[in-house]
Amino acid sequence: MNIEIWDGRPRDVQPHVLFAGAFEVVSGSLALHDPNEDFVVIVRPHARTCAVEIMVDEPTFPGLIQIVISPSAGSEPAVENR
Repeated sequence: MNIEIWDGRPRDVQPHVLFAGAFEVVSGSLALHDPNEDFVVIVRPHARTCAVEIMVDEPTFPGLIQIVISPSAGSEPAVENR
């Protein structure tokens, strides 16, 4: 399985949307991980409120997962961690 994490929409978007929603990023970062936390990626979005979409090539047994993180319309800049 391949996983792509995008800052903004990719040119070749996968055809099946598994999730589309928004997250408020109060801490300044998002943790993306599998259920066992064997795979963990920390993402620092550019905006405090982010639109998140998860698209796949195949809904039942995906070979490619795209996680797209974009600023929501009218969102404030992200809080910087110091």
